[in-house]
Amino acid sequence: MNPWTVQAPCTPDCLSDTAPRVPLTETARRYAALTHTLIRTAAMGERLADPRVLRGRALAVLDALGVRLETGPPAHRTGPGALLVANHISWLDAVALLAVEPVTVLAKREVGQWPVVGTLARRIGTRFIDRGAVRELPGTVAELADLLRSGRSVLVFPQATTWCTV
Repeated sequence: MNPWTVQAPCTPDCLSDTAPRVPLTETARRYAALTHTLIRTAAMGERLADPRVLRGRALAVLDALGVRLETGPPAHRTGPGALLVANHISWLDAVALLAVEPVTVLAKREVGQWPVVGTLARRIGTRFIDRGAVRELPGTVAELADLLRSGRSVLVFPQATTWCTV
């Protein structure tokens, strides 16, 4: 077993679906709004890496999907960036965090190859890690430490999965 192997003590309860269903017409409207938002976002090219632009586009994605984001007062800090370590429930986790604070995201290498998402991830400066290449880890840690020292915040999802696995 390699050090990146994910193990989760799942039970059938973790897969239960208790959320109310969204009507089909509303689902279609949200998908259309999301598609429009993603096309506009992709068309921004390298400008997407600008923190203000990134925050606005992340908010636009949440809005297109009908997701309401509630936050506290904005943090005003100077000095080193923050290391954000979070559980990963869905792809919206990263979008919601980018809407609050545009951070450098650490993602598995495969994400960079995904259609649309991979392109957007590269444009916002996501750093990718090959979970099978443990020897590359010290270099990645050094790169992320430099980002933190420069004042940039970094987001990591250490459990490396968004689904229940056994």
